[in-house]
Amino acid sequence: MINKPQNGFTLIEILVSMFLVLPMLMILVDLVPVQIRMDRKADNMTKNVTLAVMKMEEIRSQVNSTDKRLGYQKNYSQTAAKFSKPNITYKYTVKDSHHPQLKNVSVTVWNDQNNNSFIDSNEESYALFTQIANLK
Repeated sequence: MINKPQNGFTLIEILVSMFLVLPMLMILVDLVPVQIRMDRKADNMTKNVTLAVMKMEEIRSQVNSTDKRLGYQKNYSQTAAKFSKPNITYKYTVKDSHHPQLKNVSVTVWNDQNNNSFIDSNEESYALFTQIANLK
């Protein structure tokens, strides 16, 4: 009888390769949910920062406005106000010191997931502070 060369792998070789590859696959599978959470967190923080900057710029433009209903003398404080669509789950709070010469303004933005108008422990927020001088 003539021995032909065998093509393919033996059962032992397949088992050894599986035991070498399996731990690496398990690590990768464990990392996927972590990466998804981190991606959502980064997306939420980016949205918070963008909305806070937009609201702060809106207030700055109103403070410097020549419109008598707006301007430096108006108090811009608001509590748990909603953004318009498509950002209706995001809320903001504005605090205005209303000082005669130097207006201290802070804007805090968060994604109010349970719609209770408070920043809960599971909701991340972003706060932006600025000072606006009365130049008039």
